[in-house]
Amino acid sequence: MARRTRTTEFRQLLAEARNRIADLVVTTDMIVGFPGETQADFEESLRFVEEMRFAHVHVFPYSAREGTAAAGFSGQVPAAERRERVDAMEAVARTTGEAVRRSFLGTIRPVLWEALEHPANGTGALWNGLTDNYLRVQAIAPAGDEMENRITPARLVELRNGAILADIM
Repeated sequence: MARRTRTTEFRQLLAEARNRIADLVVTTDMIVGFPGETQADFEESLRFVEEMRFAHVHVFPYSAREGTAAAGFSGQVPAAERRERVDAMEAVARTTGEAVRRSFLGTIRPVLWEALEHPANGTGALWNGLTDNYLRVQAIAPAGDEMENRITPARLVELRNGAILADIM
């Protein structure tokens, strides 16, 4: 796709960023099944995603777009194989993402509360937000507490269904 950055350069860039920015969380997009991608290429991509420890990977299959150069490339990967590669990449991404989120459990982070997930049900209302380093969290706030667009400290306490559960402090 005419990307000019190679994995070696990206690896170095990410290492430098992580050295300079404490608790950096990185996400990425990944296309799988680009024309000419061999099984070996794909496996190398899987290893790269695992090594880079992305918190989230938006994975999508290559799809030919009329009028683009890639649509005419040889080595088009069959649709079924692209789907299998998406599934495999998403599995690796889930593992790395969970490890990243788990590494922050027990810490206190500022959270920007974005949206009410579930209204109060006697124990409080469930809110969704993002930490200062872009981790999705959920927490119960007392009924009547308006959290939208507020930033509060929160202790990250548990990982459940991909989300970090937090205690608002």
